[in-house]
Amino acid sequence: MKRLITACVLGSVLIAGVAMPQGGVTLQASRWSGERISLDFQDAQIRQVLQLITDVSGRNVVISDSVKGTVTLKLEKVPWDQALDLVLKVGGLGMEEEGNVLRIDTLTALARQRDEASRAEAAIESAESLTTRMISVHYAKPDDMKKLITDGQGSPGGSILSNRGTVSVEDRTKTLIVKEIASNMDLVAKLIRDMDRPTPQVTIEARIVQVTPTFSRNLGIQWGGAASVYGATSYLAPDISVNLPGGATEGNLGFSFGRLIGTPLALDLRLDAGETQGLNKVISSPKITVLDNEKASIQAGNQIPFRTVSSEGTKVQLIPAVLGLQVTPRITGDGRVSLEISVNKDAPEIINGEITIATRHAETTVLMMNGETTVIGGIYEQEQNTSTKRIPFLNKLPLIGLLFENNVKSETVRELLVFITPRIEE
Repeated sequence: MKRLITACVLGSVLIAGVAMPQGGVTLQASRWSGERISLDFQDAQIRQVLQLITDVSGRNVVISDSVKGTVTLKLEKVPWDQALDLVLKVGGLGMEEEGNVLRIDTLTALARQRDEASRAEAAIESAESLTTRMISVHYAKPDDMKKLITDGQGSPGGSILSNRGTVSVEDRTKTLIVKEIASNMDLVAKLIRDMDRPTPQVTIEARIVQVTPTFSRNLGIQWGGAASVYGATSYLAPDISVNLPGGATEGNLGFSFGRLIGTPLALDLRLDAGETQGLNKVISSPKITVLDNEKASIQAGNQIPFRTVSSEGTKVQLIPAVLGLQVTPRITGDGRVSLEISVNKDAPEIINGEITIATRHAETTVLMMNGETTVIGGIYEQEQNTSTKRIPFLNKLPLIGLLFENNVKSETVRELLVFITPRIEE
């Protein structure tokens, strides 16, 4: 239960009381989070005000004899730590926290004490003897470890070496030669042991699935006729008057009808109907293992020759058509993997008698759980072709116009999906 402290000074008499707040107290988001108090002082001793505020905090406090003077203020329902900060600023005071004890003194005294402590520490350090220790580095680069120690990348306060400490590197044996005062040597050695750990590895597997279903249908007709006059047979020229057969690449079903009319006229008729359906499925699965925060690539394919003709003659240039994977993994603190990934799949194709390279490429950055599989990209293409061969004018005749046409319909669908799975190697 939060308390509301009210206090006021009348003349030189300090009167304090405690009252419960009416209704809830809503704290605004700030750097102060203490219980709220109300203060009303006129020419009150700063030491008494500080004692009252710190009584609310429940903290141990030591106030220096150098703290003197009076203060006049009026505060309504402010956090006690904010009130303490304001009183310190008004009185030119500072505060240091040592464990659970607050020590309050003038800013000048605190600065002088810190300076004296620093000089005393430097004097002790300069009088302490140096020791030398050779520390082997197993996984990290020795130069990186040296930079970590001397530049203070592993310590919020900067370099962990004393003013007299030095580090040198022996590359052949991957050893750090540390010269340091004895009291600080264990700290340096511990940092090296903690940071010299094996870098995790990540195995990245990509699966590129390309599915191409095809479909085609055709309907065609062939027919011709002959006439017999006085025992002699005369065929129409050509023998097949309408020649619109089905496609040659499909499986066709044909029906032939002979002499549909009879003497003296004969009619030969053949109907062609065919349908073809196919499915082409290609699965490519490049896989690579790499250290955390390192870039890796893998590729396999062919060099396709392209000829160019110019005034200088004919030149042959080799263009790569490869299946490739490039990736940079970064393991996060919660065990997930951030991937900067680029996947490429090229394939030679022949279009109108010319060799071309069909390129399919995906590049992205994703954040995934360890062992999770996700689709990072997909391409869907659909191609439809319809063609009709016909005999002009005759194909428009009512009812029998279909006898003078050939219809072909084809459909090709290309679907490409790219799957990615990262796994952190233990």
